[in-house]
Amino acid sequence: MLEAVKVALDPTPRQERLLEGHAGAARFAYNLMLSHVRSQLARGEKADWSMYAMRRWWNEWKNEIAPWWAEYSKEAYNSAFESLAAALKNHFDSRTGRRKGRRMGWPRFKSKRRATPRFAYTTGS
Repeated sequence: MLEAVKVALDPTPRQERLLEGHAGAARFAYNLMLSHVRSQLARGEKADWSMYAMRRWWNEWKNEIAPWWAEYSKEAYNSAFESLAAALKNHFDSRTGRRKGRRMGWPRFKSKRRATPRFAYTTGS
């Protein structure tokens, strides 16, 4: 059984900035990893888009790409990798016929203006 709790937040202005920062970090990680997978495919390499492969790549390069990464929770980045891995799996399963329903397109980059700011905490901390 899956359980979820939905809560309404009433953050202070400082907390609101922190939440927006976490959502921005997740958006950055999603877009960065999507461009990385795209570049791998463009070069003809075998792209590994599992969440674990994305996390390994992020941990290897995060200090050089985003020196500010430690300001935000690792859960913000992990939720982005999980979301992108699911989107890529849906896309390729749709193309090969393993996914029922309408065909899924290639994942799009998340825009600061257009996308809903979101991230998830999954470890309970």
